[in-house]
Amino acid sequence: MPITPFLDGERFDPETKRVLGVAFEMICVALRTGDCDEGVYRAIATKLIARAKAGERSPACCANKH
Repeated sequence: MPITPFLDGERFDPETKRVLGVAFEMICVALRTGDCDEGVYRAIATKLIARAKAGERSPACCANKH
C-alpha cells in the first residue's frame, strides 16, 4: 500500500515522498500488516509524516523507531 493516500494535503518534495514511501513499506513488512484495517496504515503513516516534518529523512531510522 502506498503512503500517498495518507499525506492528507501535506506537501513534501519528491525525495521526501520517496523516503516516506520506503519507510512505510519497511514498517508494514516488519509488522506483517497484511490485510489490516485502514486505521492501522493511517497510524503508521501519521507517525512517519510527523517524523518527516521534524526533519528525519532516513527510512531505516524511521523503520527502526516504529
